[in-house]
Amino acid sequence: MSVSKLWHNLVTSNLDIPEDSLTLKKIRLINFIILLAVPINLVFIYVNYVTDQKIFAFFNILIVMVMSLVFFYLRRSQEHVNLASHGTLLGIFLVHAPALLQGGIANSGFLWFFLFPLFAVFLAGRRLGLLWIAALVFTIAMTYLFQDLFILPYEPIFLIFLIIVLLVETAYVIFSHNIQKRYETLLAQKNERLKHLTQNLQAEVNEQIVLMRAKDKQLEQQAKMASVGEMMSFISHQWKQPISVISALVQNLQISLEFEEQKEDADIVAVYDNILEQTELMMTTMKDFLNLSNSNMINQRFSVKHAIDMVATLVSPSFVSRYIDLVVDDENDHFLHGKENELIHALMNIVNNARDVILERDIQQAKVSVSLSSNDDYITIKVEDNAGGIDDAVMAKIFDPYFSTRMKSGGTGLGLHMSKKIIEEHFNGYIEVHNGEAGAHFVIYLKRYEDEHA
Repeated sequence: MSVSKLWHNLVTSNLDIPEDSLTLKKIRLINFIILLAVPINLVFIYVNYVTDQKIFAFFNILIVMVMSLVFFYLRRSQEHVNLASHGTLLGIFLVHAPALLQGGIANSGFLWFFLFPLFAVFLAGRRLGLLWIAALVFTIAMTYLFQDLFILPYEPIFLIFLIIVLLVETAYVIFSHNIQKRYETLLAQKNERLKHLTQNLQAEVNEQIVLMRAKDKQLEQQAKMASVGEMMSFISHQWKQPISVISALVQNLQISLEFEEQKEDADIVAVYDNILEQTELMMTTMKDFLNLSNSNMINQRFSVKHAIDMVATLVSPSFVSRYIDLVVDDENDHFLHGKENELIHALMNIVNNARDVILERDIQQAKVSVSLSSNDDYITIKVEDNAGGIDDAVMAKIFDPYFSTRMKSGGTGLGLHMSKKIIEEHFNGYIEVHNGEAGAHFVIYLKRYEDEHA
């Protein structure tokens, strides 16, 4: 066992007590007094014995016995601290008898007199500590009263001075003790108020969390409703041409029947096949949009190129009808793990945002480009337009919920916010925006899928 470990065991009585405990502080003080007093008194036993002062040697033996009992008794349990405190005070009290009779108050014993009030109040508490101090003052007073019976090696008036000093010091110790108690009471009250405030704050935080979760659900629901509107618009554009073709085929067939024109079976079959082809096209479109809105889709490995191509397929009719050129550069494919429809949804929001800004600003020769690239850490999707860019005053707000520069024209302020949320929470990525030479550049960084090439 190391010296530091041995010393720690001696002064703490090898008891497992928290460092900030008042009990541990008392135990350390008691052990320190014992370790100091016992060796000194062992020396004085020998000195007093060989100088034929056996009465003083008896006091020294008594002190060693009391201190030794306290030392071993204290090591049994921290429950014995109070008893050990009084035993220690008894040992210190016994030191004063030879100090008074041998003149120790003029040298080393003097220190024990003036430390006694501190030890008494700290170890025994205010009420019992005062009794110990009163016993010491009484002993000094008796020594003064019966000075004729003893040969004192100092002026007896010194005992009066000693009593006065002890009383003054006791008053100061009690005053300090009261201040400490008052401080502890105030601290306890403040801690109680702090605890109460903390509990209230925690309750308020929990309440705010519930409200935020409810708000998030409401936000998601509003975003879904906005997406439904977008989808209805896309389906309308996608179905416009097939419905027109089917309508024209049926009208031609109807006109032929009205004029009783004879139709070859091959012509009728061709009309039938054409109608079936247009119907299948409409069914495919509907299936694509249903997949996009499917919230039960499972996480799986998917192609980023396929997701971008799906976005281009879904939004293309609304771009073509408004003379906006959509350019896609995704020759090098990469793979992610997650829900493909969520990435499609995030990309569609950004692409459609570019389309709406172009229409609002009436940009001629409008163009939106989507490109795919990667580095060692991220797959990057860049969406660029030539609509003139984003005003610096609103650049920092465009991903905030309910913020839109097109509120008057029906903007919800949810699209870009939902895209950012999807990219960050579902794909471990992030999104940035800045202005290029011709317009805004949205750059999506998606954390690479570890088994991309599996």
